[in-house]
Amino acid sequence: MARSTVYDTFGSRSAFLDAIAEDIFATAGMDDIGQALTAADPIQAIEKVLPIGNRMYSSQREIWRALESMAAIDTSVTSAIVRSETRRAAGMRDLAERLEAHRYLGTGVTTAFAEAHLMVMTSFATFDMLAEHGLSLEAITEWMFIATRRTLGLPQLGGER
Repeated sequence: MARSTVYDTFGSRSAFLDAIAEDIFATAGMDDIGQALTAADPIQAIEKVLPIGNRMYSSQREIWRALESMAAIDTSVTSAIVRSETRRAAGMRDLAERLEAHRYLGTGVTTAFAEAHLMVMTSFATFDMLAEHGLSLEAITEWMFIATRRTLGLPQLGGER
């Protein structure tokens, strides 16, 4: 694509890269995560969000890695990543608050701690590191269920009902 076409169509390189990133988010399943977060029970929401997010990261892992790397050094990619991270943070904050409201959090586990844990569990960096260590998509999801249940003191999570 010619530079002039990019500028004529998008107005700037930044807007072009932003449109690419948003398209990747949409086709990867970002809307499915938003829908999963609406589950009435927060444990059911986690049981839906972790597999969807992991499938999303797995389906386009190299692209996610490139976007994350580019955002760290190229401000023209940053806005889409920042929007995505802001949405993820809001979703995890809401999920942590709902876990607290349902009295699912273990003794001594604060909402802030739960939010931080959920941010780590739903990050591409966590998924990528586990995949680099040879874990399958299913094993990563199961590991995340176990780590989340134990860390947050949840009564059950995953197939443990």
